[in-house]
Amino acid sequence: MNQSSFFCPQCAQMKLFQQPTMNHTPHILASVFLCGVWLPFWILMAMMDNAPWRCSFCGFTDEAKYLHAPRLREYERLAAAEKARFSEQARAERGEVTFQESLAYFISDNQKALISVGVAAGILGLLIVFAAIAARSPQTAPVNVASKPAKTDEVAINTRRAFAQLAQAKYEKEYPGFTFSTTGVDEQTLTITSKTINTNFTKQFRKMDNLSQLNKIGFTYVRLRHGKADEVISLDRLATENK
Repeated sequence: MNQSSFFCPQCAQMKLFQQPTMNHTPHILASVFLCGVWLPFWILMAMMDNAPWRCSFCGFTDEAKYLHAPRLREYERLAAAEKARFSEQARAERGEVTFQESLAYFISDNQKALISVGVAAGILGLLIVFAAIAARSPQTAPVNVASKPAKTDEVAINTRRAFAQLAQAKYEKEYPGFTFSTTGVDEQTLTITSKTINTNFTKQFRKMDNLSQLNKIGFTYVRLRHGKADEVISLDRLATENK
């Protein structure tokens, strides 16, 4: 149990606040029975644990950051409202946009979020793999892991998967019939499938200015699939042609 003094809004004076600590017993048992596979989840949950503080006199509860700065909640509300207003204004200024333009805006607006999701998913995957290897491998002799090349870049693959999933979630209502997926070696090909894709669509897609952002995420090809026919676009070659 953590204890500290904060200003209590209900008591209108400084009072003793208490914060319950995380119960590690079930995580210890889970780690033992699952041979260490639960360790990364336990570590992440311990890092993210942020139980609210409770006034020992009146029972008022709140997060520590709001107890330190009572006006912070109002500031966050105003900041969120202002951000929403700017986003709405930006959408209004864009007006009616085509699918290609909407996809370009989506890539540029969410690049940092996509990379963050991919990095987090990659780290979590590596922790799970390392925990499983450590639990199964004997400890009598050291294993020279550094001499073995990595098969895939987990962080980059998860970043590309996250982009395809976010794009699918965004466009399945706005443009029904479009599906996004990752294929190929190390999932470096972004496959867009729709019956409405035609020659004109492909020409407009090639002229998009933000296709270089796909290359930064790690995609090397874009496959436009329409029915049984499809066309594969090399992003590296397209960047050279557009110079």
